[in-house]
Amino acid sequence: MSAKQTEALAAFLFQEEGHREAFLRHFERAHGKVRDHLGASLGPGAVFGDVSILKNLTCPVIFFLGDRDPLMNREYLLSLLAGSGREKDFHLLKNCGHFPQIEQPFLLNRLLELFLRHQREFP
Repeated sequence: MSAKQTEALAAFLFQEEGHREAFLRHFERAHGKVRDHLGASLGPGAVFGDVSILKNLTCPVIFFLGDRDPLMNREYLLSLLAGSGREKDFHLLKNCGHFPQIEQPFLLNRLLELFLRHQREFP
């Protein structure tokens, strides 16, 4: 991967500049084969494999994302879900960062309880 591709990947995966810079520092130190593999599997425009994985899952899935999560790229996650049939399984948690189990435990538990109850009713 070129430096330009690596920077594009970091911008695609991370919303905050500080996290992008940390990713780039660690990425530079990774083995070349690791960098190439990661870039090929996660680079912009290469989400088709991830989408097909979601489409082919046979088990129930639920997705949570905090609206203030500095590590996850909301657009990337939504692009994976678009057309996968799993869009309804996505929950954006308000006033929450990367740790919903700590920042919004009651909301997270309620959503998980509803999800699990629904799975029991409709196996």
